[in-house]
Formats: sequence, C-alpha cells, structure tokens
Amino acid sequence: MEKAIKDKLKEAEPKKLKSNNKAPAENEDEFDEFDKEAEEIVSKMKEERMKEMMDLEVKSKNKENFWPGEYREIVEEEFLPYVTKNEFSVCHFYHKDFERCKIFDKHLRIIAPNHPETAIFTLNVEKAPFFVQKLQIKVLPTICFFKNGILTGKTVGFTDLGGNDEFKTIELTRM
Repeated sequence: MEKAIKDKLKEAEPKKLKSNNKAPAENEDEFDEFDKEAEEIVSKMKEERMKEMMDLEVKSKNKENFWPGEYREIVEEEFLPYVTKNEFSVCHFYHKDFERCKIFDKHLRIIAPNHPETAIFTLNVEKAPFFVQKLQIKVLPTICFFKNGILTGKTVGFTDLGGNDEFKTIELTRM
C-alpha cells in the first residue's frame, strides 16, 4: 500500500513543479484534488484487502480438511471426512485413562508440526464405537495409517517399537 502511495506521489511531482508558476489558489485546488485521489486509492486498497481477509476467513471456517501441522482430537462424525479428504492420515485411537496412550499422544504432538502433509489426529475409543468395531481395534493404544481413505497399516501397542515405553519419537515417525 505504501508503494502505491509513493508511486502516486511521484506521478504528482511533475504537476507540482509545473504548478509553481500558478496563483496560490490554483495550487491549493490541485493539492486538494491530489489528496482526494490518494484517499480514494487508499480506501479502495483497504476495501480489497478486507475482502481478501474475509474470503480467507470464510474458506477456513468452511474447510472440512485438517489444519496442517496440527494434532487435534476429533469426534466420530469427523473421522471419515478427515481420512477420505486427505492423502495421508494417521489416527491414534486412545483411552483417556491409559498411560501408554498418553505416551503415544506426546510423540504425535511432536511429529505433527513436522509433517503438515499428513492429517494426524486422535479419537477417543469410548466416543467412537462404530470405527473401533469396523477397524477391529482391540488393543490400546493403536495407531492406524491411511492413504487416500484406505487403511494401509497399524501400530498396535508398543510391540513394533521395542515393547517398552522409552522409545524415541523418530522410531514412531518411521512407522
């Protein structure tokens, strides 16, 4: 916006120099006219920017997709849109009272910001009985990996991570 104002001022400079020979009343009229033009330009630019910002806000509110790099808890109704509308999805099925679920949760919170191309989210098994049954979740924690809405793999418990609670985040990332 500042650049546009500076450009407009540069355009007006030759007029200013030429108008020095005119009577003071004529110069004031030219400057008033210039001020009005500048105000109109700035006002139009503000309007356009506000419209752009409003459009972005509406798009983000209507977005059914995930927020890249964010690890969030979803509800059962959001599961299918997340899994089907994202090329890569990772769902952590958890129970709030299981310590090992909290360990996975801690690692996934670290992983999510580094992988914005993947929707990484968590789903409480108590609130999602349909998908627990359909995906045959029998051991917690379980992480399911999806590509274009199709289940491509699972990590059940900590067996694939050495069987102990002290694994590194990078090991889970490589799954």
